[in-house]
Amino acid sequence: MRKAGVLLLSLFLLDAAVSAQKDEGKAQTASAGALCQAAIANFSLVPFTSPFEPELPSPAAAPAEEIIISRPGIAAIETAGVNVLIWLVGYLTGGQQAFISLETMNENFKYWFEWDPNHFKTNFFAHPYHGSLYFNAGRTNGLNYWESALCSLGGSFMWETVMERHRPSINDLIMTSTGGMFLGEALYRFAWLVRDDNATGFERIWREAASLLINPVGGLNRLLFGGDIDRPPGVSPPKAPVHGIITLGGQARGQNADFENAKSGPSMDFSLVYGTPFTEGQARQPFDYFPIEFTLRFQNKTYLTVYGYSLLLGKELKAKGNQNHLLGLFQHYDYINTEAIELGGSSLCAGLVSRFDLSKTTRLTLTPQLGWMILGVSNNEYIVEDLRDYNYGTGLTAKLDALFNFHKYGLLLLRWAHYSIYALEGAKGTDRLNVLTGEYSIPVWKTVAVGLQYQHYRRNSDYRDFPDVNKFLYGFRLQLSYLF
Repeated sequence: MRKAGVLLLSLFLLDAAVSAQKDEGKAQTASAGALCQAAIANFSLVPFTSPFEPELPSPAAAPAEEIIISRPGIAAIETAGVNVLIWLVGYLTGGQQAFISLETMNENFKYWFEWDPNHFKTNFFAHPYHGSLYFNAGRTNGLNYWESALCSLGGSFMWETVMERHRPSINDLIMTSTGGMFLGEALYRFAWLVRDDNATGFERIWREAASLLINPVGGLNRLLFGGDIDRPPGVSPPKAPVHGIITLGGQARGQNADFENAKSGPSMDFSLVYGTPFTEGQARQPFDYFPIEFTLRFQNKTYLTVYGYSLLLGKELKAKGNQNHLLGLFQHYDYINTEAIELGGSSLCAGLVSRFDLSKTTRLTLTPQLGWMILGVSNNEYIVEDLRDYNYGTGLTAKLDALFNFHKYGLLLLRWAHYSIYALEGAKGTDRLNVLTGEYSIPVWKTVAVGLQYQHYRRNSDYRDFPDVNKFLYGFRLQLSYLF
């Protein structure tokens, strides 16, 4: 199951990169505390705990971040090389955007940045993935998180100004840079976990192949330099605690509360939690704790939702008996693509991760966060421009997760997410989206659970020059989950 999940996610990333080229041509212009009692461990959700609070081994298992040497020159060359390779693919396949010259470069610098009309998937998923390649040109050459962010910014600026014939795009620069930082670090760490320099035979082959798919630039550097820059060949890195859940289900979606004319189809969730929010006083590093969840839903076409955030800066507050608290600055990446609702964006939020042991068998984890959506979009009925049907804007992100772990009696997750996007370009006004999720799962055998999920999307758009729009989307799912 673990291999299948990695392969499915990798194939989707490759498909996104290819579709981005096509669209560009068309556009043209917690430490979890004490372990549970052995008597309930085999029939409980404690090891299953949640996409957002795994039971974890000791903090000593966290990955080392000591980089002794780096190759900044190689990182810069590879960043530019990513652009040349993607440009070459576009040129050989006849993409009109790839027919560049000194004249087109001069025009780009002369007329500067604009908002582009590309497809939602291209701008808010494919471009962040493109940025992750730049980011890992730095990360896998020994640069730290913040230094590698400069590779994402520099690579994106180079692409926008000299590698395409149409004017550079401000939205691409923002999302390729910030989204590339988020996806790039996540993919870097997941590829790091998959690899094992002590493995041999078929296991070594599949691990190297999987890590290459997850992080192509990192895989290339392993081939070029014979290993990872931060450790000698043959020495595997210490493994960070990671838990994941694969959930399969049949989902019904409708735009009326009574599910009149609802459409149904299979869905798949792939949830991963890297690290722990509570490390008992250890120094925090960017992305030493982050949860991310991918949801694929299949109907006439494939719909994708990505919900994830990462710790950038954090400080653990002094523990009080049955409580633990982490105060931090978090980077968020959101991508919602449904038949009625589209929203994408990158945010910075201040927030808490708080854990309360309410009793010997009940634990509550609260994650309130509030912050700035640096750039966001929401679908818009009054924007029809080439492939684009959304507003560009900035605004507010607010989220709250409440997770009740009842051990052998199951897990209840309540989630609220709010987005307010004030239009910078498009139909002037404010788009507000609220997403409510309720999910209950109960273990039935070892690491297998069954459950129910209900989701409610409510979009309210108030426009200055057009009639307001209110939309609803409801979803109900029966699901089977497997922990790995």
